[in-house]
Amino acid sequence: MKNCIKENTCLCGDNRYKVIRKGVKYLLKKGKPPAKIIKCVHCDLARTFPSPAPSEFYNESDKGYLYMLENEDLWRRFAGNILSEISGYKPSGELLDVGCGIGILADEANKKGYQASGLEINPDAASVGRERYKVSLFNLSISQMSASDKRWDVVILNHVLEHLLQPVQFLSDCRRLLKEDGILYIGVPSYKSWTAIVEGKDWPHFFVDQHIWQWTHKTICEVVNMAGLSIVNIHSKRNNHYHFGGARGKIKRPLYRFFEIIGKGDQIILIAKNFNKGITSPEPDLSDKTRLLRCVSNDTQSRGVIARGEAPKQSNVDNIMNLVSVLL
Repeated sequence: MKNCIKENTCLCGDNRYKVIRKGVKYLLKKGKPPAKIIKCVHCDLARTFPSPAPSEFYNESDKGYLYMLENEDLWRRFAGNILSEISGYKPSGELLDVGCGIGILADEANKKGYQASGLEINPDAASVGRERYKVSLFNLSISQMSASDKRWDVVILNHVLEHLLQPVQFLSDCRRLLKEDGILYIGVPSYKSWTAIVEGKDWPHFFVDQHIWQWTHKTICEVVNMAGLSIVNIHSKRNNHYHFGGARGKIKRPLYRFFEIIGKGDQIILIAKNFNKGITSPEPDLSDKTRLLRCVSNDTQSRGVIARGEAPKQSNVDNIMNLVSVLL
């Protein structure tokens, strides 16, 4: 197959990949040759090539949590958005934020009436959070945590899965952390979003320095199902981590908001539960009904996605993309 390369085995067991994006620059290692984005020819799951090694950036010398300290207001805004999503399913209860950093989300959740804790593998980040916010932060691995008897109403995985070599096993461990009617919140970037298409190889959420996997609605649904979880709700939102400066920024801000409204934002939000455990999805906001995508799954394969509102025809998609290329 033309443009096909071999790489580490995919989660589906295949190891044949097609190059779908070249020239993606590293954000942290400026001098490193650009990376590629490759897609499995069997299951369509995409990944960064060469694959980043978690041991290079997740260790005791990692000081990435300092960015959270320097931009605390930004992270509190992110936390508020997540808690707003969760409140429709679980307005209170015991909450665990996995990969919590210094614990800002747990702190915000406590203020809103949850009994919140965090799980953080970096001991320095956990120590800073305990001292600064007086929150309960566990410095344990996910396997150690799931081996305990403690269970939670809500488990949060916000922009974690793309960093993990074994996301299915990680999700399985998270499933074991849930109470019988508990929910799992997942947030991941979507490289097939229209926002990512407009940004091209400069889309910042490729983040090839650390992101092993590059997700779509289809592939994240399949991985969640493989882990023994059932999907309650899936939809797209705009990733708020953009700087809209200059003339292009004035165009991009409303444009990316429009993409979010029609379900083409560059962040996938997914709510999952254990199979065959009853939980009701909150009623959709009919004033913004085109935003919501619901993935219905009754067994280990996702049976389909129901779109609320008309999906744009491919010819309209092409016209919009052509217009964007002229404006930008």
